[in-house]
Amino acid sequence: MDYKELIDSNSKLSNVILETMYVDESFTNQERKEKALKDIEWMLQFIYEGIHLDNVRIVEHLLLWYKKLFKGLDIDTQHVDLLFSTTKKVLHNHFHSKEIDLFLERVNTEAEQQSSHLLKNNPYAKEKEIYLDALLNSDRKRAQTLVNQLVSDDVSISDIYIYIFQDTMRHIGLLWQEGKIKVGREHYATALTQFLMSTLYPKVFSSEKKDKKLLACTVGSELHEMGIRMVADLFEINGWDTNYLGANLPASFISDFAKQFQPDVIALSVTMPYHLSTLKETIKLIRDNEALSKVKIMVGGFPFLDNESLYKNIGADAYAPNALEGVSIANSLL
Repeated sequence: MDYKELIDSNSKLSNVILETMYVDESFTNQERKEKALKDIEWMLQFIYEGIHLDNVRIVEHLLLWYKKLFKGLDIDTQHVDLLFSTTKKVLHNHFHSKEIDLFLERVNTEAEQQSSHLLKNNPYAKEKEIYLDALLNSDRKRAQTLVNQLVSDDVSISDIYIYIFQDTMRHIGLLWQEGKIKVGREHYATALTQFLMSTLYPKVFSSEKKDKKLLACTVGSELHEMGIRMVADLFEINGWDTNYLGANLPASFISDFAKQFQPDVIALSVTMPYHLSTLKETIKLIRDNEALSKVKIMVGGFPFLDNESLYKNIGADAYAPNALEGVSIANSLL
């Protein structure tokens, strides 16, 4: 099945699915119609990525996410099942593709999430709750005071990153998914956490360097970059010479920069699953560069949680579930 054909059909099919689902209902509320179309477009994008990478867990993740979101908003979760079944029907009627039909039959609409990915035994659980409360109540001074106190108490930067920053931000993401906070609150939490990370940089960049190099960034138009920034910082703390390139980067720039920097490991991250195809293309471009034949590629981000075999589908050497494990996994690759 031509992946480009699937992508190009998104807008047209979204409207067909909407009309099929709500055949007896007229959308007089434009805002409601636009939200419904957005849900459908996301469903199609996730299905297209799943087909392209032959990975049904990508679609199952979205169904789980929708059900949790709708439950938090007091919307009947059967709406998610209706959306998926209608989408299957429309895709069958439009493409008459056995490949698409067989793929969608493999999707388990009753699949369960294996974990919330919050730390179960956080040694700094009390401090994490204080930090979370500060973010939810826009209390920058309280958040900064907590971080400063942890530093004064000789808590390692790695522990602050993993047990305070990472665990709290995953908690923030869960609250947003459940409809308990608005996206603006999530953005505030991200901005403040990134600021507090920057205040720790004098300690981050003071470690003795080893003869190992890391290049880290997100790919394509992916803008969620705090996780991969944490990865780069923890590698730096552990003595690696790191270059963090940021977000929203074309594959050609990443490959050219890597050719010049000659890293031992390239860490690439995506948060939204519809960037996975771009990630796969970026990895292929790096692999095709003879000057980078010995470079190891490690990936991470939300699509890989509870879907650890996915990294093999896109051509990476390894997957890291979090920043700290990423250091250990990278060392094992060399």
